[in-house]
Amino acid sequence: MPDATDSSVGADLIKVRQEAIDAAYTSWIETDKLHVSVCSALIALATLFGHSPTLPVFLVGALALLLSINWAWLITRYRWKIVSELTSLAQEPGDPRISEYYQAEQTRFQHDSRYDYLIVGIVGFASSVLILFEIAAPSLPSS
Repeated sequence: MPDATDSSVGADLIKVRQEAIDAAYTSWIETDKLHVSVCSALIALATLFGHSPTLPVFLVGALALLLSINWAWLITRYRWKIVSELTSLAQEPGDPRISEYYQAEQTRFQHDSRYDYLIVGIVGFASSVLILFEIAAPSLPSS
C-alpha cells in the first residue's frame, strides 16, 4: 500500500482531477452545442409558422425560455465543478509552480464567467420577445 506522502499518489490525484476538469469542459461544450441547436430549431419553427394555429409562437417562446433557464442552471453547475477542482489542485502539496499555475487558472476562469452566460441571455431575451409579441399581437392593428 503506497504511503499518502508518496509523490506518485499526488501525481495520480492531480491527473484524476485534471481529467475531471477536462471531462467537465467537454460535457459543457456538448451541452452548449445541443442547446444552441434546439433553440435554433425552435426559433426557426416560430419563424416558419408565424401565427399559425398549428404551432403557437407563444409555446415556442415558452419552450425556448425554459430551455435557456435549464441551460443557465447547467452552466452554473459545470462552473461549480470546475472551480472546485481547480481549487483542490491549487492546494495540492508539492511543486509550488503547479499550485501557482492552477491558482492562475482558477482566477482566469472566475473572471471569464460573464461571457459564459452571454448566449443564454440572448436566447432568453429572444424567447421573451417571442412570448410578448404573441401576447401583444392580437391588440396590434393589422394592415
